[in-house]
Amino acid sequence: MKRRLSSFRFLKNKLQLRFWAALLVFILMFYFAMVQGGFISWFLFYTFLPVMLYLTLIFLYPPKWIAATRIVPGGELFGGDPVPVKLDLSRKAVIPFFMVAAGEHPEPDSGIPEEAGYPMRLAWMGKNTSFTGCLASVPRGIHTFSSVHVAFGDPFGFFQKRCTLPCRSTLTVYPKIRPVVLSGLRNRLDRASISGDADIFQFSGLRDYQPGDRLSWMDWKASARKNAPVARQFEPEVEHHAEVVLSSFKDDPAVIFERAVSFTASMVIALLAKSSRVQLTAGGASPVRLTLQAYGKKERAELLHLLAGLHRSDGQGRDRSEKVPAGQTSVTVIMGRDLAGRSLHRERLCFYFSDPVQSEIRAEGMPKGTVLFRVPGDDFSAIQKVSH
Repeated sequence: MKRRLSSFRFLKNKLQLRFWAALLVFILMFYFAMVQGGFISWFLFYTFLPVMLYLTLIFLYPPKWIAATRIVPGGELFGGDPVPVKLDLSRKAVIPFFMVAAGEHPEPDSGIPEEAGYPMRLAWMGKNTSFTGCLASVPRGIHTFSSVHVAFGDPFGFFQKRCTLPCRSTLTVYPKIRPVVLSGLRNRLDRASISGDADIFQFSGLRDYQPGDRLSWMDWKASARKNAPVARQFEPEVEHHAEVVLSSFKDDPAVIFERAVSFTASMVIALLAKSSRVQLTAGGASPVRLTLQAYGKKERAELLHLLAGLHRSDGQGRDRSEKVPAGQTSVTVIMGRDLAGRSLHRERLCFYFSDPVQSEIRAEGMPKGTVLFRVPGDDFSAIQKVSH
């Protein structure tokens, strides 16, 4: 950061030296005209006079007379996607500016290139002007833009003035959402046996008798009126719930951490789409918990905003109640099924993240019955099963 500021001051001082050099040339031309007294010397002096006056106006133009407004899209932005940005500039005093350029000034740790800028305009004649650009491949996170760089000069290229204008904006970029194949995982839950009597079911209506129906389900009065066997129909109060725990470490590679966050968002959204109640736990020493009862716009916004604010440097640790592979970034999913308030089945799934060439996993201390999966890349539909 200090190196960047020092280089900017050096460039600014260098541009000021060019103005003083032009002023020195103007003084020498006046001295030459006074001493020579000829037509050519005075012609050169009066020819350069309006140029020097214009350079002086640009040099003395206060940057506070220029106001900047940044307009960013209001929809959902995801990591790695280009972000269109519009910059509006307005000024109090109208002076022709030439070779007008503008550039963004993101924070040093945002991951956005510092040279992100807008196409140059040849001239700015009016009171207002606008620039339209695109920030390529913006990473996930909550990014703050505090200022913008503006440069303008004369049409001959003798002098260029640079100034930094305050323009604060916040850009929230959500983790990338990718499809997660949950068919095999849901089948593991659906194989759970549903046992119990009819008192844990809710009566929903009558239907024709089918072979295999219990005798206690028969409605004898309705059967007598219809002169055909009729059975009662029940619907069980089945609730699918899941707990998702994101565990990572300070020394995780950035690629692995971003993949884990993206997988967490994709997994929670996929579980909510299956009508599951999901509880998410993420964070370090002070973990943040979020419970989602349904899948709607509000729940989706809460989930994505929470995951957008996660940082690798926060030192997210493992929850003491959960066992994960030693030294591995992982997402633990505990899926359950309740029937009328009684827990029928619980599945513990652990997804760990690694490089595509890495195949070894250390699973010491894992609870019995945990199913391990390996996520080697960004394609969440190609998850590899490691062990039962």
